[in-house]
Amino acid sequence: MTKSRPINLLSLAALCVAALALWLAGPARADSWAEPAIETTPSANGQFRFTVTPADIGSVLDYFREEIAAEESGIPVERPAPLGLLERRDPQGKWQPVWAGPLANSIAPVEVIVADDGRHVVTFDNWHSLGHGSHVIVIYGPDGTLVRSLALTDLLPQDFIEAQPHTVSSIQWRQDVGQFSADGASITIPVAVPYDGRLDMEEQSVLFTIALADGAVTMPPLEQWGAALESSARVIALQQQYEAERLAYLKAPLVAPQGCEGSDWHEYLREAHARLSTEPPFDSFASTTVLFPRDHPRHRESVKWLREEVADAALFQGDDAFASPCDPDGLVAAFAKAVKRVKPGAAEGATIYIAAPEPQFAAIAKLTAPTGAKTVWIDPATAIPQRPDRIPGSPEHEAAMQAWRDKMDAEMAETEEEMAED
Repeated sequence: MTKSRPINLLSLAALCVAALALWLAGPARADSWAEPAIETTPSANGQFRFTVTPADIGSVLDYFREEIAAEESGIPVERPAPLGLLERRDPQGKWQPVWAGPLANSIAPVEVIVADDGRHVVTFDNWHSLGHGSHVIVIYGPDGTLVRSLALTDLLPQDFIEAQPHTVSSIQWRQDVGQFSADGASITIPVAVPYDGRLDMEEQSVLFTIALADGAVTMPPLEQWGAALESSARVIALQQQYEAERLAYLKAPLVAPQGCEGSDWHEYLREAHARLSTEPPFDSFASTTVLFPRDHPRHRESVKWLREEVADAALFQGDDAFASPCDPDGLVAAFAKAVKRVKPGAAEGATIYIAAPEPQFAAIAKLTAPTGAKTVWIDPATAIPQRPDRIPGSPEHEAAMQAWRDKMDAEMAETEEEMAED
């Protein structure tokens, strides 16, 4: 069971971006980033330290707004570059500057390593975009001169990159930062091997070596790299299978699960709500509650869930979906008690979806009518067709995506105006 909660605009933006990415890319995970801050990284021997001052993004909201506008216009955002400062500890223990200058990253690197002799600084990734862009690995020389900036494709083939775990913003391509060689001539970087989830395979990495003098890349040993490529190919095959199954599921009529398994019914309620809702596909969210039958030891606990959800519907005016697949009369009885706690008209604006045979739905609709909540029937005996705007690749889906973008732009613009007035 999940609960509805009020969220601020930043959370809403992150949630919508995550939902859109999940809708388009399947198994990508949501993530979040704190605002970039000044960070100082010492060398292993403590004789040098490197301080990064990030580019000024104003706020995370400003960053999202500017990046969305840049993507739509095709014109990159112009910001002052982040700054780096390398310092050395003198014999008196005071820090003396070695070099300072702009960094290649657009916002700030995510991690930094500093050589014990101070001759090289290497940065990894960019804030809010691990694995993306031209500055995934950047090598700076003794006076701060850029030695080489590498994109992930300078190390790895595209299929290997696609097989790595993805979040909404990032690619999880490495297991750790690199390490300098004993002679200070190179770094080794543990690149994660795509993991296909087999129980007989532990998560592994392969070591790439990069020369600090010119950024030349040395591949892992042939046998290790061959095994890594095989694992990558298996993950790609699984991704393609998953995507084919997901698309087939979206296109097929939705049929109610057999039996009483709660997780199956939660999934069914979420998908049924999405198909029946009149909200745009990216704004369609519902809390789901599946009641245990009255002879189940956890029935009373699930009745409490239902009671809380009905109260929340009155408070937050959201969408909620309910079922009790093996005891629909028990669902009626639970609603009879729950609605007594809701003042007449208090749930106006809320929508309650009920998966039950028609007699039980009709009884619940009558019980909830005084609260003002709208009730929608989910008929478990009837397959539910898909909405065209929820099928990726369809013209309706493309139109819905554009409408969602326009809505987000308008909401962000409105928030900016309100902030400016304050």
